[in-house]
Amino acid sequence: MKLLRLVRTTWLIMLAGATNTAANAQTTGGQPESIFRKLFPMPTGANGYEELALAGELARSSKPLEAANETGATLAVKRRAMADPPVQKALSLLRAGLDKPIRSPRGHEGEPSFEAFSLMRGLSRLVYVEMYVLLADGRVSNAIESLRDGLRLGYALQSDMIIGGLVGVAMDAMVIGRFTRHVEQLADRDCVRLLALANEWMAAPDPLLNALDAERGFMLKHLGELTTANVLNGDEIGRILSARLDLVKESLRKPLWERKPLPPIEGDSPAAQAARALNLDAVYTQSLTSFAKEQAKMQVLGVHAAIRKYRWDNDRLPATLDELRLGRLAIDPFTGKPLLYNRTGETTYELTSEGLKPMP
Repeated sequence: MKLLRLVRTTWLIMLAGATNTAANAQTTGGQPESIFRKLFPMPTGANGYEELALAGELARSSKPLEAANETGATLAVKRRAMADPPVQKALSLLRAGLDKPIRSPRGHEGEPSFEAFSLMRGLSRLVYVEMYVLLADGRVSNAIESLRDGLRLGYALQSDMIIGGLVGVAMDAMVIGRFTRHVEQLADRDCVRLLALANEWMAAPDPLLNALDAERGFMLKHLGELTTANVLNGDEIGRILSARLDLVKESLRKPLWERKPLPPIEGDSPAAQAARALNLDAVYTQSLTSFAKEQAKMQVLGVHAAIRKYRWDNDRLPATLDELRLGRLAIDPFTGKPLLYNRTGETTYELTSEGLKPMP
């Protein structure tokens, strides 16, 4: 059972991101090691992740950008970061990479790279600062395009196993949260653009479906090694956990409010006991909740844009969300009912999802 505890600990570190030790770049001669060269020793030019990794390294090298991400950084500090040549080059590479097919790099054992994730998190902070400066300058339409870039980056990562999904969700939360605080800056045309982006986001296939397929391949390969080592029946454990992933995928195809908790793993065989001890259901449940919350946040942002446009068109707030005729965008994914909307004054209102309400 000592080996089993080790397997479970290693697996949870991999899937839940409990440590980012591997993401800390080693140094050679006092200089940071190039993560890009480590990830892509022979670049192809056809994989957008290559440009993303280069952009991440440039962003990491920028001292002005580092200062702009510190707590309390002023607008002047953020402007200096955006004027930094490595930052400008990083933004160009980011957009070039997003316009190509994106395939995540893998380690020798097929595992995702925490170092690559660290670079991607740096890019989300770059987009965050860019959005702030654009909004400060009144360039709201450009800020919406920056928001789209941030969402596209997070979406690409969310298809890369569950750990990639959790990293992507955190990145989405950052850029969506930034824009949500500036809804009052939206002009009529900006409302149209932001509403279109929200609908585009809602229509995108759930990236977790692809992430679970990648998860299955990685899981079966490494659990099969237990059988080869004559330690545990890794093939049997793999069949049990693969069936769990099938249940998760089946649940994903239903609206969130119709999904039910996974049933317990039955049986007392050593493989069943080992599968239960890994406790991966907790990881699956956490990821499902995280994706749903980010979807709801983007929905709420889109409805904010629709309310703002309605106010421009009619010089008043809508009495109910029904007046906006938004279809699925106005439906709370946690309840299947309309999002919670309440006018609190002539020009003020409250809007949220049941699943996003603060805990009592």
